[in-house]
Amino acid sequence: MNAMLVLLPGMDGTGVLFEDFVAALPAGIDASVIRYPVRESLDYASLESLVREQLPQRPFVLLAESFSGPIGLSIASNPPPLLRGLVLCATFAKLPFPFGRWTTLPVQIAPPRRPPKWLLDVLLLGRHASTHLHAKFAHVMASVSPSVLKHRALLALRVDVSDRLGAVKIPT
Repeated sequence: MNAMLVLLPGMDGTGVLFEDFVAALPAGIDASVIRYPVRESLDYASLESLVREQLPQRPFVLLAESFSGPIGLSIASNPPPLLRGLVLCATFAKLPFPFGRWTTLPVQIAPPRRPPKWLLDVLLLGRHASTHLHAKFAHVMASVSPSVLKHRALLALRVDVSDRLGAVKIPT
C-alpha cells in the first residue's frame, strides 16, 4: 500500500491553493487536503488537534506549507504510528528574521481588515506568479474572515517550535 500525501495549507487555511498541485500529481498518488475554519480563530495547539483528528488510518506523508510548518513539526516530533515522512514547504519553526517580535506591534494595533491586495501579492506571491494564481489567491483571501487572518498572522509572528526539531526522527 502506497503512503497517502496529506497537505496542510498556508495561512488562509482553505487548501484551495493546493488544487493545481493535487491535479498535477501522478496517477496512483492519493492526496488529502486538511482545511482550517475560515471564521474561527484557533491557536496552533487547537489547529494541531484538528489536524490529528483528520489524519488517515493508513501510512501517510505530511506536507506542511508556510503557516502550517509549526503544526507539521509538532506532529512529527510526537508522530502518530502511520506517519512516514514530513515535507516542509516555504515554512519555519520560528520567525526567520531579526527583530521579528517587534513586527507584531503593527499587526496587533491594526483593525481586522483585509490587507491591500498589492501588499499581499508582493509579500506572499512574488513577481513571477501567474495571473491565474493572483486571481485564485484573491478569491481565497476574500473567503477568510479578516479577524482570522489577523489572528493567524500574529500566531505565525510569535510561534517558536524550534525546541521540537530534535525530536523529529522521521525522514524530513
